[in-house]
Amino acid sequence: MYKVFFKDRIVFFRNDFLETLPKNSGLFYKYGSGKELKALINAYYDLNEIGQLYLIHKDIEFVWKKFLACFNPVIAAGGLVTNRDNKFLVIFRNGIWDLPKGKVDPGESIEETAVREVREECGIHSLACGRKITETYHTYRIGDKNILKLTHWFEMRYEGNSIPIPQEEENITEIRWVAKDDMAFVFENTYPSIVEVLNAYSG
Repeated sequence: MYKVFFKDRIVFFRNDFLETLPKNSGLFYKYGSGKELKALINAYYDLNEIGQLYLIHKDIEFVWKKFLACFNPVIAAGGLVTNRDNKFLVIFRNGIWDLPKGKVDPGESIEETAVREVREECGIHSLACGRKITETYHTYRIGDKNILKLTHWFEMRYEGNSIPIPQEEENITEIRWVAKDDMAFVFENTYPSIVEVLNAYSG
C-alpha cells in the first residue's frame, strides 16, 4: 500500500471509494486524468488544513504511476543506528528531531549511501549496516519543481566510542543517544515518516 508524506500530511492510495469514505476523513479524489491529478497535487501543497488526501482508482498501480509522473524523483538512504547500550541515535535538524539520511551518489549502492550519510552527518565510523527496515516516500518543492524522495532505511550498529559530531552545514545542531523508553520527546517533534521508520523497527 503506497503512502506519501507531505511534511506532516499524508496521501493514501485506495481502490474502493465506498469502503474508504466511511472510515476516513480528508480530501477524496477519484482519478480523472493526469493533468487533473497534477493540478490537485500542486494545490495540495498549499492546503495545509487538510491532513489526508485519498486518491481513488480501481487500479492502484495505474494511479501510482500517474502520481509518480508528476514529480522529479530522488533516491536516498538512511540509518536507524543503535549503540552497545541499545540506544537510538537521533539528530536535531532545522528544529525537528530526525534520522540521518541523504541522496545516493553515482556508483553507490543503497547500503553504501546509508552508511556514508550517517558518517558524514554524525561524524562516527565503525558502523555495521544490517537489514532493511522499510521505505518511505516524502515530497517537497524546490522552486517550481515537485520532488518525490524515496528513502531506504536500514538498521545499523555502532560499536565505537567516539562522541558524535553534528554536520553543521546540513543544519544539524545536536545529536543524542536515546533509550527506547525515553523517545517520547522525539515522537512529539518529528516527521510522520520518521515515526513510520521507528514503528517499523523490530530490533
